[in-house]
This record gives sequence, C-alpha cells and structure tokens, in this order.
Amino acid sequence: ADLLLLSSSEPLNLIYIETAELDGETNLKVKQALTVTGDMGDNIDRLAAFNGEVRCEAPNNRLDRFTGTLKVRGETFALDNERILLRGCTLRNTEWCFGLVLFG
Repeated sequence: ADLLLLSSSEPLNLIYIETAELDGETNLKVKQALTVTGDMGDNIDRLAAFNGEVRCEAPNNRLDRFTGTLKVRGETFALDNERILLRGCTLRNTEWCFGLVLFG
C-alpha cells in the first residue's frame, strides 16, 4: 500500500528508504513527516485518535510526483512526494515509522 508518513523513530521525523524495486536505484532517499503528525511519535492512543482528511490525486504510475493536502484541526498542509512511501520501497536505518494508507 502507498502511505502518508505520519511519524518516525528518527530525529525530525526523517526516514530513509531504498527504492530499488521501484526504480532500480540503490541509494537511500530521505522522507520527512509533517510536524503536525510527527509530534504523535509512537503514541498509539494519539495515532489511533488521529482525525484528519487527506485529498489527493488518483493512483498513477508516476514515481517522482505526488500532489495532495492534509486537513487537520482546521489547518491545511500541502502533501508532496517527500511525505509519501510507495508500495515496494524498503525502510532502512530507521527503527520504525507510522503511516496512513492512501491507496491499498
């Protein structure tokens, strides 16, 4: 499933992924959660109670672009490729991350 990155174990809610299965590249790529979601950390109660609305483009085969918005507590945040984990990528050098399924 494609995910919106919510939070991670790393400082600044960064994660490192490998996308070799998607594009053949073996170098690590960095993604970062929005601060508004990253502040939830690994608090399961806060994550389970998360109340936001995602609006985004329909599923497609573009690996380098994503457009959408996340509305939380009356504020709207832009979503781009930096916040999205595509199905087939592999988490590296990051203990854990939480995400919201966008497309299954």
